[in-house]
Amino acid sequence: MMEKVAAGIDIGGTKIALALETLEGEKAVSRRIPTRVEIGAQAIARNIARTLAEMAEQSQTEIISIGIGCPSPLDIEKGLVMSPSNLRDWDRFPIVRFFEERFNAPVVLENDANTAALGEFVYGAGRGYKNVVYITVSTGIGGGSLLTAKFITVLRRARANSDTPLFSSTAYAATAAQSAVWKRFAPEFI
Repeated sequence: MMEKVAAGIDIGGTKIALALETLEGEKAVSRRIPTRVEIGAQAIARNIARTLAEMAEQSQTEIISIGIGCPSPLDIEKGLVMSPSNLRDWDRFPIVRFFEERFNAPVVLENDANTAALGEFVYGAGRGYKNVVYITVSTGIGGGSLLTAKFITVLRRARANSDTPLFSSTAYAATAAQSAVWKRFAPEFI
């Protein structure tokens, strides 16, 4: 029986960071690939899917959920990338559906700066704090915030009380794959 893992995808303008994490929160494997924006959204997504499948095969694991961090603008409810300035040809790209169909697993899409804030909250400089602000300066500039350990942007669709972190020990974090690994709560948002 193969070990079950969650996949984290951090899509950037120049590189894509990928990670697989076990249900116990241990990193199974990680990899970086170039984005190659000139090849377009479909080809980039196929490269990501192929790389994730190779990673799962090499680590003898099964991907059971996927978290994607991507530059804005996004339509999170519809699972669409809406045309970030650093990703050509991504206008209304149905990224959630793309990965759900290929991996038959729940997929969560979130702004990459928010996922980086989550990674820092769980594993990095924000550990132990209730409120975290994360500013990213890379191919683009962005920011993510958690208030009382909840994403501002997810408050309207979350089912958590004010004393409990919405995301508890479920992310593989910022430095390797800022997209986080959302295995335990992905089904709540699908």
